[in-house]
Amino acid sequence: MNKKHTAPADTLLWRTAHKLLYPLFDNFLDIKVQKKKEIPEPPFILIANHTHFLDGFFLSYAINKPISWVVAKGNFENKLLSLALKGIGSIPKQKNKPDIVSIRNIYRTFQKNGIVGMFPEGSVAWDGSFGKVPKGTDKFIDRMKVPVVAAQVYGGYLSKPRWAEKSRRGTIEIKLDVFEGKEALDFINVSEWDWQKEKMKTYKGKNKTKGLKRLMWYCPECKSFHSFKYLKKSMKCQKCGFEVFVDEYGFINKKTAKDILDEQKKIMKIDYDRNKKYYFGKSELVRFTENEKTKYKGVLQLHKGILSIDNFEIKLKDIKNDSTFLKKINEFFYEGDLYRLKTENSSLFLKNLTHLLKEE
Repeated sequence: MNKKHTAPADTLLWRTAHKLLYPLFDNFLDIKVQKKKEIPEPPFILIANHTHFLDGFFLSYAINKPISWVVAKGNFENKLLSLALKGIGSIPKQKNKPDIVSIRNIYRTFQKNGIVGMFPEGSVAWDGSFGKVPKGTDKFIDRMKVPVVAAQVYGGYLSKPRWAEKSRRGTIEIKLDVFEGKEALDFINVSEWDWQKEKMKTYKGKNKTKGLKRLMWYCPECKSFHSFKYLKKSMKCQKCGFEVFVDEYGFINKKTAKDILDEQKKIMKIDYDRNKKYYFGKSELVRFTENEKTKYKGVLQLHKGILSIDNFEIKLKDIKNDSTFLKKINEFFYEGDLYRLKTENSSLFLKNLTHLLKEE
């Protein structure tokens, strides 16, 4: 590699953020970093489990070097965010689909002695457990022919679960190791809950149930849909009075978020067998083709394996590579085109519902 190149992420914006933000991390965040081996000099690839929207900042802090993060293309549609991402050398990539342009940019980053950062799961975990890694990721990592620095991130999810409105203050622990290839994927396949059951770290915050309806769609007691109301320190079912609390360790009525999600999926199956049809309020579906965007607006309906909106229909069985983006947006491919669906419902609920209906 040519040593005189400047890494793409070593920009004025990164150096400014490094100077201003990292002292704040030292003073206000309890980030603990453990290194099993010395981190090599760039170029190398950094991979990690994805527990928090700020994981990229936490890991840049742990490595103390500029990193070109591979970031979902959808983030670049916001002009201000796009400027910031480009300003720190980020690499846009389409989720859950091979992207030749992003692969070329990754190679160019290595050629300039840069570090490429990736979250193989693609999205921040909804339940604190490691998600599905797209097929071929292991081969891709092996083909890079550079060292692989792998990071286990713990405490990020408990500091701010993806469904939550409010952050909590507590420990974030990062464990780093160095590998030669795909075996690094096994290292990052970890559960925040296994770690927490052993460590029992506290995470202090207010209104800790706020946002939990994005994960708990049904009352576990009476099985009512969207029946919870937020209170100051809990949320309560308006039908049967069942109350839900999040304790200082992050457990939900003494259960993990994964336990809760598994339970919700079972109730969803019962609810679907009873109703067979779902209506959502004001929704927008955007179809992206090579040269244009087409928008469909109106009430979204799911029934008999069909998603319909504004007289436009999609066969659920033909949806490919679906994923959740932010809290209310679903992305998927249908007949070769990218679609982005925004509703007022939890994107996690809609993803699980479409998977259930596809099985019809």
